[in-house]
Amino acid sequence: MSLDKERVAKIFERLRSGAFISANTPHKDEAKLYEYVERNYDALQEYFSYIEIDLKLRNQYCYFSSLANKEQKLSIILDLIDSISFLFEIRPNFSVGDSFDMSSLINSIKDDAILIKKLNKIKSLNQETLEQKVSALISKLEKRGFVALKNEYLNEYVVLNSFEYIVEFFNKIEIRE
Repeated sequence: MSLDKERVAKIFERLRSGAFISANTPHKDEAKLYEYVERNYDALQEYFSYIEIDLKLRNQYCYFSSLANKEQKLSIILDLIDSISFLFEIRPNFSVGDSFDMSSLINSIKDDAILIKKLNKIKSLNQETLEQKVSALISKLEKRGFVALKNEYLNEYVVLNSFEYIVEFFNKIEIRE
C-alpha cells in the first residue's frame, strides 16, 4: 500500500512539534488527517519508524513519541500541568467534548482573587491584562492540540480527545509524603 505523500507531510508537520491530532476536532482538514492515520496506522507507523519516531494512536487521537529532547518535553508537560490544573480550578469537570467560551472563563476569574493569583503564578504567561493571559493560556492549549476553536464569532472552544493524554499523565503522577 502506498501512502499519500501530501497527507504524510501534513501529519508530520502537525505532530513533529509535539501537537496532537484528534478525531473530534471541528476543523475538517485535521479530522480528515486523523481518519487517514486511523485507516493507515500500520503503514504510517512503519514509515515513521525509519526516522526513529513512534506514531501512537490512542482513544481517538494520535501523536509522536520519541526519547529525543526529554528535557524540553518535560518542560512542556510541566507548563501544561500548570495550565490544566488552573482550568480545573475554574471548571472541575473540564473534560473531552466540553465547550467553553473565552468571555465565560474571564468572567469566572475576574471576581475571584484566588484564581487571579493562580493565573499570575503560571510562569509562561507574561501578558499584562487578565484577558491577554487567558487568551495566551487557551492559545497554548490550542497550539498543542488539546482544544480547538469551534465558533470564531462566539470565541467558543471545544476540548479535544487528546486532552485524555494530559489526564492520563496527571493520574500517573504519584506524590509521596
